[in-house]
Amino acid sequence: MIMCTLLGFFGSSTTRAQSTDSPNVSIAGFSTSGGTLHPGDSAVSRVTLRNHGNSSARVWVGYSVADPDGQWFDVPSHPVTLGPRQESLETKIWIVPTNPLPEPGAYRVVMAVWSSRPEDGEGRRLASTERRGAFTVAWKGSLANEPPGLWHAAGHRVGRGRMRADHVVASRNGFILRLPATSCDGAEVRTRERYLYGEFAARMKTPDAPGSLSALFLYESAGDESDEIDIEIYNDGSRRALLTAWTGGKTTRSASIVLGFDPAAGYHDYVIRWSKKDLVFLADGVSLARWTRDYPRRPMRVIANVWWPKWLPCVESPATRELSIEWVRLSPGQAP
Repeated sequence: MIMCTLLGFFGSSTTRAQSTDSPNVSIAGFSTSGGTLHPGDSAVSRVTLRNHGNSSARVWVGYSVADPDGQWFDVPSHPVTLGPRQESLETKIWIVPTNPLPEPGAYRVVMAVWSSRPEDGEGRRLASTERRGAFTVAWKGSLANEPPGLWHAAGHRVGRGRMRADHVVASRNGFILRLPATSCDGAEVRTRERYLYGEFAARMKTPDAPGSLSALFLYESAGDESDEIDIEIYNDGSRRALLTAWTGGKTTRSASIVLGFDPAAGYHDYVIRWSKKDLVFLADGVSLARWTRDYPRRPMRVIANVWWPKWLPCVESPATRELSIEWVRLSPGQAP
């Protein structure tokens, strides 16, 4: 990836920048993939180049893509030789990343024509064109049914390591959160929006990683005084889980339970059902706890993560381990 250094000097429409010794080449047409793309898909863009001169011209075609946060991805340029008064249709392809997971939302595309190879830093930009919202990227599986940009991979320090966005990868129907080998880092996905009440569910298979926790929870993201509702599962084979409610940064309800199944042996459904009248936790349709008071009543984000808390040892492994999440379902305001 090359940050916006090659194609970053352009306007909002097709431009031409000529000098007397530059090839007289312009962009006569431009098209992009459009639609919704998923990790691993190809974002295809095309330009039609036109040589206005009476002699052959050799130019380079560049292609850049920007995600919703403004991070740029440059595809290597390629040369093309145009005969006198000739046109040529040129195609460039950018593969939507799978690792790390790309930022969902609307993407911007820029294509440019250069007098020489732009990566060398000496070429002149002869013409450029761009399209904002050229295509939309969404994660695969049930997450793709949510509005683009709803989820994002978080990066921050917590416990014994960091949540690393590059440890979140796309899976066939959801996503995978990885615990890397020989590291105490983890991975996390969260919604951008906050919700007040609803039913929030995930089908998950936890890793065999003693000392770490897998979690589905709601979090206010308001610093030390945040509200929070947690399902946290020990990844040590004990089948233990912690159910916790925090209000204003203080624990108001908690329960330590033993699940009736091995959470690492297969996929199981975990549900937080949150309403004005009660807060209910379920696993595979079975109630784990029900509280009618002393739980949060402010909007919160939905988060899933796997991490190493400071109060447990970080046991490094020669192999990468992962929390596999087949799907996440959000039903805001629909809890009974």
